[in-house]
Amino acid sequence: MLNKMGYLPESRALLSACRRHSPTRLRVGLALSMAALLLLAVAGCGGGGSSSGGSTGGGGEEEASLTKVDIAEAPSALQTLPIAIAESHGFFKKNGLEASIKTVNGGAAIVAALQSGSVQFASATASPIVAADDEGAGLQMLSSLSTYPEQIVMSTKKAEEVGITESTPVEQKLEALKGMSVAVTELGGGLQYTLDYALSSVGMSDSDVQTVSVTPYSSQINALRANRVDAIAPSSPYGSLAVSEGIGVMVANIWQGEVPSLPTTDPFQVLAVQESYASGNEEVMEEMRKALGESFEFIRSNPKEASEEAVKVVEGFTLPLMEEVIGKGESFPTTTSISEEQFEKVLKFSEAAEVDVSNATYEGLVVAPGKE
Repeated sequence: MLNKMGYLPESRALLSACRRHSPTRLRVGLALSMAALLLLAVAGCGGGGSSSGGSTGGGGEEEASLTKVDIAEAPSALQTLPIAIAESHGFFKKNGLEASIKTVNGGAAIVAALQSGSVQFASATASPIVAADDEGAGLQMLSSLSTYPEQIVMSTKKAEEVGITESTPVEQKLEALKGMSVAVTELGGGLQYTLDYALSSVGMSDSDVQTVSVTPYSSQINALRANRVDAIAPSSPYGSLAVSEGIGVMVANIWQGEVPSLPTTDPFQVLAVQESYASGNEEVMEEMRKALGESFEFIRSNPKEASEEAVKVVEGFTLPLMEEVIGKGESFPTTTSISEEQFEKVLKFSEAAEVDVSNATYEGLVVAPGKE
């Protein structure tokens, strides 16, 4: 697991070098080269093509009947919490699955893992799945995992300069970002496009801010603390951490639905699957749905216990802060099916990120909803 709180120094030279100059958008980030596949092998994501065989660990008849599945996920914040809870609370095994969670660095590597058959499922941002499908990747979305995870935070110093406080209306705080430098983890990634989408809600464009790449999230916090950037746009709960440490003011807590055009009912992080695997393993699809459904229910019914689990998944956070971020679990799905209305929201967001959605169809990109 990525050491989330292992602060790494950032230099002005790095920030300057990372400034945006017509960055290549999602298409280039999704180029699936042989080098990407080799990287997967090095990262330990290879092997285990078919997952339908039983366990050979000699764990008894019940364990032997479980279907093995591999799930890839990128180092992240709270977007993959439902997967972690399904594993730790036995929801996968309860529903006939023996799940192996593999950490993969980057969206392109996740797409490559699915295409190569190295994994059967992957936690991924929805828009790259749409883009990959347009390039013939043959990927689908089985379920939503969480809504938009972003939190935009302005440095305390900059907020004082422009007269922004926590009580300032969200629209006014977003407008105050004009001309400022804002750090995201990846230029051309989902968090940058969420930032752009939020800016568009108040009539601004991506050219109105100076987007820079700073990674990991801990380095964004360091950069904000040292006033090397004016604002950061990390995944939750890192924005809340910056606010709790007194080094930032929350501009927009998108994770908790503060930007109306980015509501918590929209899918952002999804569980993706190779279409050929999904069509040949309908029973496994339903088992996965049931496991995730129990995880969603657990988060909403037991927010404190879910927060305790989240502290294990995202290291370096106190339980009270995590409880504040998780809230009542509104940022996680209530259902394992992606509706046609939600799919249209995915396409609208993807189109704003300059993804070609002209050939995208609900039937082609969403695994047929199960019975709930």
